[in-house]
Amino acid sequence: MEINDYYKILGLKYKFTAFELLNRYFEKTKLALNSENKEEFIKVRMGFEVLRDFNATDDYNRIYRKYILNETLNFPELREKQMVATFCVREQLGAKIAEQVILKKETYLMHRLEFILQFIVHDLVRIFGGESGIVFVLLGLIFMVLVDSEYGFLMNFIIGSLFVVMGIYIFRRNTVNQIIIG
Repeated sequence: MEINDYYKILGLKYKFTAFELLNRYFEKTKLALNSENKEEFIKVRMGFEVLRDFNATDDYNRIYRKYILNETLNFPELREKQMVATFCVREQLGAKIAEQVILKKETYLMHRLEFILQFIVHDLVRIFGGESGIVFVLLGLIFMVLVDSEYGFLMNFIIGSLFVVMGIYIFRRNTVNQIIIG
């Protein structure tokens, strides 16, 4: 069986964080899109989609260990087919997304901007649940600048800063949850 080595394609170590995955995706995407290497971009996007999904990554890692690292692992044939099917679905999604980007003739900057805007929109949608980091940041900035309290500037700055820090934490958590699904 031949499978793509997504760790090599994306330049990742076996254990990685969500932000390492995203950074490597952007690095490899920049190279592929700027050189108009469509095949490489498709592989990068397929790898990103597989490795961002906990279930697909888990199954991919088992197959990776057997066929890339040549470890002696024995799975029942049915289970092996199920594992391959799990990450193949993510590969197909990645290929489909990559083909859409190629058809739209997006530049790297357009692709990255669209990607980042998705994180922002996703975070803003969480306003209704009270979990939008951007809203907390904005409230903190407004509190620091516009609110005139009887306690003075220092207290406004401290309270506003707490809102900003909390907002950054929430936005970061929401972004990680959007990068890594599962």
